Amino acid sequence: MGSATAATTPLVQPRALALKNWLSPSLCDMFFLAVIAWSFMTSTTGWSRLLWDGDTAIHIATGNWILDHGKIPTADPFSFTQPGAPWIPYEWGTEVLFAQLNHAFGLKGIVFVCGVAIAGLIVILLRTMMTAGADVLLSIVTALFASNALLIHYHAARTYSRCSS
Repeated sequence: MGSATAATTPLVQPRALALKNWLSPSLCDMFFLAVIAWSFMTSTTGWSRLLWDGDTAIHIATGNWILDHGKIPTADPFSFTQPGAPWIPYEWGTEVLFAQLNHAFGLKGIVFVCGVAIAGLIVILLRTMMTAGADVLLSIVTALFASNALLIHYHAARTYSRCSS
């Protein structure tokens, strides 16, 4: 075995280069901001579109009930026509989150978190396509079309509800 001299690269980057790479925004970082601008800042309705669903108030009320009582209700505590009817709040995790956000920041907190979650979902779609080897430009266009197609479903009450059950 001969001792061949090979150019080796250090396994650890110099501190300045690592900091520069960490602070430089990636394509997905910029796309995240673009989706927020595209979805919420360019339209006349803006962020308020996330409150078009009337269920946001009942989600906050249910979250408040859970926080006040320390348990998930098994009977509907809000019904006038069927008081005490069996009820399972499948979205209890979202409802607790909404109640806490509403208490801390008001409706603006709920809207902000839901807007960030929606933009995050679109970025995950973009990253998934790019990781699978799709063309970057085609991936961006597809993610923007998906975001535009989903605009009608952007409601604060729907953003987390399917994930919390």
